[in-house]
Amino acid sequence: MTGYGIQKNRMEEKMIVRNLDAEQVKAALLDPSVVFERPADVVSAPGISGAEKIKILHRWEYDVREEEVAQEENMSGDLPVTLSDVLEALKELGSGPAHGYPSPSKQ
Repeated sequence: MTGYGIQKNRMEEKMIVRNLDAEQVKAALLDPSVVFERPADVVSAPGISGAEKIKILHRWEYDVREEEVAQEENMSGDLPVTLSDVLEALKELGSGPAHGYPSPSKQ
């Protein structure tokens, strides 16, 4: 099922909702994959301002970049979204890559 919604846990499908409430937006700003299945769903989500959508996608971008660093260090994780998915969604909103988050790095 595609769309935006809330995920009860990572194994269950997300429930479709019409508009996100403040708590769902707050959750998406912390971990977009909890609320959205894919970056394109952020772009089409009703009830969220363009600025909030960009913030959510920038957070998702940071998470994907962290995962890429972890994979380079042979630490696997499960992040089914690619950086190109996130950057394409940002482009649709007239934005680009984030500059406010520190770059993930190897420790």
